[in-house]
This record gives sequence, C-alpha cells and structure tokens, in this order.
Amino acid sequence: MQTLAVVFEQPQRLSVRSLGLVDVTESDVVVDMHWSGISTGTEKLLFTGRMPPFPGLAYPLVPGYEGVGLIAEAGPASQRTVGQLVYVAGSRGFTDARGLFGGQAARVVVNGAKTIVLEPSLGERGTLFALAATAHHCLGTNVREHAAQMPELIVGHGALGRLIARLVVLYQSLLPPGAVKTPTVWETNPIRQDGARGYMVLH
Repeated sequence: MQTLAVVFEQPQRLSVRSLGLVDVTESDVVVDMHWSGISTGTEKLLFTGRMPPFPGLAYPLVPGYEGVGLIAEAGPASQRTVGQLVYVAGSRGFTDARGLFGGQAARVVVNGAKTIVLEPSLGERGTLFALAATAHHCLGTNVREHAAQMPELIVGHGALGRLIARLVVLYQSLLPPGAVKTPTVWETNPIRQDGARGYMVLH
C-alpha cells in the first residue's frame, strides 16, 4: 500500500512523493487524512537542520502533527468502523521514511486504540483536539469548581492562548454576572493580536 506524503529528505530539501505503508494488522485502521496540523517552530527546525538531536530523529522524515480523517479500513480488533471521522496524533507507519510525527500524508496506518472518534460536525476543527485538551486541563478539569478561579491574564494569543482565553470566557458563563472577570490577553506580535472573542488583547 502506498501514500502520498510530504517528506523532508534532508535539511533544506523537501519533496512530495509516494511512500510505502506498513502492513495493516488486526488492531490497525487506515485513515484517509483530510486535515492536518503543523508546528511552524518544530517543522522549521527540522527543515533547516537545527533541531537538537534526540532519539528517532533521522532523515528522510514525514513531518506534521495531529490530523483528522475518515477511516477507510478497520481491522477486526481495531474497535473502529469504516467511515468514522477520527483524530490521529501522528503515525510511524511508513516503510521508507521516518514518521517522526507523520501527519503530513494522504493516508496513514495507526493503531485504532490511538485514534479518537469525533463528531462529523467538527470537521477541520478536530485538528485542535490536543491543544483544546491541553487548554482545558491547564485550567482544571472540574469546570464548575474552578470557574471562579480562572486566570485574568493570559500571555500569548497563538493557538493555545486563544483556546485558553475562549475557554475562560465559556467557563465563566457558568457564574453569576457579578462574579465574572473577563480575561485579558497580552500579545506583542501584531499578526496575532486580532481574533478576540469576548476578551481584550493588549500589546
């Protein structure tokens, strides 16, 4: 089985080419990726060759973190079914390239238990699943208990900062009007200052 993938062949050299996929086991699913995320910081380091060495780092490699796609094949022990929309946290299932994160491929093979079934209405927003979970857990998992103790200042209006700010606004909607403290976000990069929803961005 083959897939089309983005490949960092070596530092400063990128290609889009066909790669072999590992054999599918009874516990695996094959996912046709529709959307995937990418970290501009990490991927830039990988592309330029300035990523500090760590176990598993070698070229050629397929970049890309989380992705969302539809299950095209499901092994009998995968606990998944064909047609489900799932979140995929990356893949190492390539035969002729490292799948360091492995999200930037048209099709991936991954253990079904490592996927998360999503509501179809989420669509491309499902790629934010891990970031949203991080934002939620850093604010406290018991929303009603911690709603009155939400942060009033959030540093940074990138993807994670926006999610944290919007969750604070959402969680505080559970409080009586007089107890709500609207959060403020501090962001020095002009490119990231727009997009506030229910809160203020200072710079």
